[in-house]
Amino acid sequence: MPARQAVFTISRGVPFLPTLAEALLSGRLVGPVADDPLALASVTIYLPTRRAARALGAILAERLGRDAPGQATLLPRMVPLGEADEAELDLAAEPLLEENADPLSIPMPPLERRLILARLVQAWARTVDRTLLPLDAEVPFLVPSSPADAVGLAGDLERLMDALTVEGLPWSEIGAAVEAEYSRYFGLTLDFVKIAAENWPKLLAERGLADPVARARGLVLAEERRLSRGATPDPVIVAGSLGSVPATAKLIAAVAKLPRGAVVLPGLDLDLDAAGWDGIDTGEGFSRVIAHGHPQAVLHRLLGPENLNLGRAEVVALGEPDAGQAARAALLSQALRPADTTDAWAALDPAARDTVARLGLEGLALAEAADEREEALVAALALRETLQTPGATAALITPDRGLAGRVAVELSARSASPRSRRWCATPTASSPATFSGSTRSIRWRRRRASPPAAPWCTTSSRSSPAAIRRTCRRTRRSGC
Repeated sequence: MPARQAVFTISRGVPFLPTLAEALLSGRLVGPVADDPLALASVTIYLPTRRAARALGAILAERLGRDAPGQATLLPRMVPLGEADEAELDLAAEPLLEENADPLSIPMPPLERRLILARLVQAWARTVDRTLLPLDAEVPFLVPSSPADAVGLAGDLERLMDALTVEGLPWSEIGAAVEAEYSRYFGLTLDFVKIAAENWPKLLAERGLADPVARARGLVLAEERRLSRGATPDPVIVAGSLGSVPATAKLIAAVAKLPRGAVVLPGLDLDLDAAGWDGIDTGEGFSRVIAHGHPQAVLHRLLGPENLNLGRAEVVALGEPDAGQAARAALLSQALRPADTTDAWAALDPAARDTVARLGLEGLALAEAADEREEALVAALALRETLQTPGATAALITPDRGLAGRVAVELSARSASPRSRRWCATPTASSPATFSGSTRSIRWRRRRASPPAAPWCTTSSRSSPAAIRRTCRRTRRSGC
């Protein structure tokens, strides 16, 4: 453990990127960098996505322009871990990839990848023994009977390939995971998996291409090996990553050991007592039990002996949430504590418990909908209430893209607004990154405008700026 503090967490209830920018410019993370116009440019910051990198760059530019108007400053180098390439990871001249892979190899396009796998699936389907197909209703099994079925099953195979690649698991472990008495039908599944295990590497070699997921994982591991050599004296920061992917966890551990490295974790639970924290991961070896459903399980593993090897007491909290946010964080910490430790609820002080519940639930509402349409309608009405508060903003965040679309439809059907108001509804969906999941949201921005009775404008985050402007002009909404 280095003498200086290298691992931080931004408290729950505190805006992550503004707090990160404040800690960087104040010198808490990697020392003073704001005074020298060139010092900030020597900092490398690894972030989960390109969207986070763009947002942090905008926050830093705004803060530097406010504190030092007229002074030129170069922003840090910001690398999105889930979407980085070898140029961003300094690997163009470093042959550090696994199995001597070419760091400049081009990843196979997604559509070409899916269609090739679909052809392989069709070839596998023709070899299946049809006498094994009359299975019981409890035994799900699918053999494609059309090209469309093959494409769908190829998508399932693709997800299986990506999951194994991300975790760094060899294909041989799939066969060892099922006992012999189940081999009759599982043998068909193994033959299906061999499509990728045996044929896929040959196809990539013939085309001179790389598997996109394997390439991304190899780049991160190569960067971890580069940093582990301690060859960089410049500040390096990893911020916002949970380390849920083994390759990223290794990179985080390597950054924490650098002389000027810093790790900023998102929302580590510092309120949960030691018994509750230890209850997330209990036992060793075959008796080890991990509460995978606990929201802190990934951070618990990242702080464990296999990665950072740190206790929570050694992690420095950044940011000060207000009383309401702190109470809500404490309330959620207790509500989601591991089931084996819920007996600790009886030991809570009744007065303190009531105070935490009152402050933590303030402003929180629960709506139970009868069906999907009513669910969307309730969300739309809640968002529309922002019309009554000047300058207010609201957001709908959901993993269900269908719900986001239904809410947009409900809002479009109720688009009447005051003549002096203008609204813009923009459904956004982050692109599926290699090491991260996809989050669906609808962001609502309220602006004042001169055109009367302006209608709603709905655009897609994947549209180009020119397309968005054309759409807005067609709806008499220039500057949407």
